[in-house]
Amino acid sequence: MFVPSLVEGKGEQDDLIEEEQLIEKDFLPAEVGEGDFVFPTRTILSCSKTIDWTGVIEPYGLFNIPLTYDKRRDLQYNNIKYNIKWGKGDEYRVIESYVNCLMLMIRNKVLLNNGNLKHTKITWFYPISMAPKRLRKLQQTWDASYEKYFGKRHDKLHDRICCSYTILF
Repeated sequence: MFVPSLVEGKGEQDDLIEEEQLIEKDFLPAEVGEGDFVFPTRTILSCSKTIDWTGVIEPYGLFNIPLTYDKRRDLQYNNIKYNIKWGKGDEYRVIESYVNCLMLMIRNKVLLNNGNLKHTKITWFYPISMAPKRLRKLQQTWDASYEKYFGKRHDKLHDRICCSYTILF
């Protein structure tokens, strides 16, 4: 629970609105799936400007999937990482962090709906143009994240090819 801190010249209501907007941007909006915040969303990550990608990092600590992106003003103390599924080298931690955020959201939604984690099936998609080496790394990321948030894998994680087309005018 966030307790409003009174700022001189502002009322409690103003403080609560500001904190609600902060929670929307730094964590999750109150509701996802209707209105402004829906899936699918862009493959981007919002992270602290001071994040150390070599250390231990957990979802919603210093990074999150910004469902408010292009709908609300970004937080000044964060950076947005774009095109992360195509990243190389050190950027691999960024896609790993993105997948962990997704898996934590899915896990919590399953539990919220009284679902059984052991019976949860996840299907993820990738572009047909993805290089085999990159695809293997991505598969390993999904497998590790599934095990972390759902337990040992029992053929509940599936991947699918997604065709991408470029339209030229």
